[in-house]
Amino acid sequence: MLVFIKIQIMEISFISLEVVKSTNDVALNRIAANLATEGEMICANLQEQGRGQGGNCWDSQAGKNLLCSLILTPHQVVPAKQFILTQVVSLGVLHVIESWVTNETCSVKWPNDLYINDKKVGGILFQNIIKGHVLDFAVAGIGVNVNQEVFSEDLPNAGSLKNFCGMEIPLTQFRSQVAHSIDQFYQLTYSKAGIQQIETQYLNKLYRINQWNNYRVSEREFIGMIVGIDEFGRLAVKNQDGQVRCHLFKEIEFVV
Repeated sequence: MLVFIKIQIMEISFISLEVVKSTNDVALNRIAANLATEGEMICANLQEQGRGQGGNCWDSQAGKNLLCSLILTPHQVVPAKQFILTQVVSLGVLHVIESWVTNETCSVKWPNDLYINDKKVGGILFQNIIKGHVLDFAVAGIGVNVNQEVFSEDLPNAGSLKNFCGMEIPLTQFRSQVAHSIDQFYQLTYSKAGIQQIETQYLNKLYRINQWNNYRVSEREFIGMIVGIDEFGRLAVKNQDGQVRCHLFKEIEFVV
């Protein structure tokens, strides 16, 4: 069970834009110009070059979804353990999704895709700036399909919150909920006990954990079971012989 202290770590502010190439690019430019502060959330109605993890494109209709980037200054997190930020933001967004969509299974597909049942409704792209031994800035690009109902045939497993809850969700309310939910999880990174809470909750919400499924590594398919995440954020998968290997992102893929 997560225990939150009712304080606010970040001074949350919103920068609303109509059309941008990428909200992450806007955030990174603000950092480069020494204009950025922690808690700024850059939001856009449309991204012309939105992208997901690994360079994948993010398809979104204008004014229908949450397209934003949140700026963090996570000096309390050592660079080697930066995956905790992915867990924080994933859980923060998922917590809000669960408040709108009931009686469905909401989960995080490792490392940072957001799912309702077997439909992908969101994703997160982190771009971090490290100076020396300090994680100076982190930019969390967040995309959530909120009110979009129709998707490209090239995205057969895409879905939205509206697909599941059947109602139009006010985007300004949704984005505010997301920012404050992330802040609640973010405050936990300041203590060892808090970090353990985050890691436990992330495992509890992990898509397909403790289930036998088909996976592919280096063009070789095998049956495996997700059994956890190591300290560096790698996915631990057990094969049918009982051997456990840890995999980096893009090294292993789910076979549908």
